Amino acid sequence: MDYYSILGVSRGAPDFVIQAAYRAMAKKYHPDTYKGNKKEAERKIREINEAYSTLSSQQNRKNYDSGLEKKDAAKAEEFSETDFSDIKIPDWEVVEQYYPDIEESRVKLSKLSDEISILFQILIVENKEYERADFYADQLKSYYLTKYFGEDERAHRFAEHLLQNDLKEAALELNRDIRILGSRQSKKIIGKLKQKFFKDIYGQSLEELEEWATYFEKYFVDYEFATDKDLTISVDRNFDPEFLIFETRVEIFSEEERVFRLHREVLLLRFDFDLLDLTITALSPKKGSLEFKSTAIEYSSDIEAFNFIESEIQKIL
Repeated sequence: MDYYSILGVSRGAPDFVIQAAYRAMAKKYHPDTYKGNKKEAERKIREINEAYSTLSSQQNRKNYDSGLEKKDAAKAEEFSETDFSDIKIPDWEVVEQYYPDIEESRVKLSKLSDEISILFQILIVENKEYERADFYADQLKSYYLTKYFGEDERAHRFAEHLLQNDLKEAALELNRDIRILGSRQSKKIIGKLKQKFFKDIYGQSLEELEEWATYFEKYFVDYEFATDKDLTISVDRNFDPEFLIFETRVEIFSEEERVFRLHREVLLLRFDFDLLDLTITALSPKKGSLEFKSTAIEYSSDIEAFNFIESEIQKIL
């Protein structure tokens, strides 16, 4: 028997995860509460107890592991979560009342996985580890992401973003590709998936980002400056889908006359539009220093963005 599979944990699972998984499985298949076949529940309980008896002892676990087929512990596993939806932790209501921050941690974990959310509750309630809740939350998250997405931190961050935003299809492909190609290829895998699921991840298609860049650029080209200054505008677009760069830079210069009738262009104001991060940053050189201000781009309403642009332009006129 594969004791790790019986408890639904990976071979590299820390002791506290094995303990919590055992308790969760014991609750799920307890003959007094299990809604399915009672004989099946009794069989499962015997297997669960046997698995935990071995894996809960460091020496027994070491002996058991030595007899297993060699396996790369860092390799991501195929998605196979245990359904703990029928498990209730009645004492959790009391924990919520006294430790609302612990409930916030549980909610964050549940966005990744209902399984580790239940394991977190069991660890906190049954061990009464209220002061170590942050530690357990971080360790469970790291364990879960490593189990299914390998050891690369970039893959962890990307997987967390996908799961928290309910992009399960993309997360499943990330899991599959890392299992096949390995964690060392995480950067390439993430790049491919970001392109494939671009609109799901960023809320805008590549074509829509192009349209927004043109929209903002046209605004400046058509802008009528109410000033006697001799102003020029430079617009530079930097779009690189492979490296996920979608930026437009607009610079406003004033031509100044120097000695011997020489002229030079002086930068008055620069706007950097990051159309992926949804930000506009204004840079204006003032008294030898640079002043930065930024605002968010709301694609559903551009009023705030243009009010920001207008207010910054008026400062240089």
